[in-house]
Amino acid sequence: MNKLVTESDERPKCYFSDGSLPLQEIQKKVGGYIRIVTLSDNRKMAVNDDGLLMNLPYNKEATELAQPSMSPDDYIVGDVVVFSKGAFR
Repeated sequence: MNKLVTESDERPKCYFSDGSLPLQEIQKKVGGYIRIVTLSDNRKMAVNDDGLLMNLPYNKEATELAQPSMSPDDYIVGDVVVFSKGAFR
């Protein structure tokens, strides 16, 4: 599994999956319960459902991926898992 390049390992990460990760592993990557965000290209992104309440750090890469499908003021925090197209049917 690869991640987007970040400037520091302290910054939130984007992990990529073909959909074969079990739920527990996805939850471990994002640090809690997940919420699925559908991206504009129909891929899915798992984010921490309580990330904003937990004050997780802003994830620039994930926000840029999700921005076309979100309202302009929305943003993504914490580590995320991005699934390839067709991972969920």
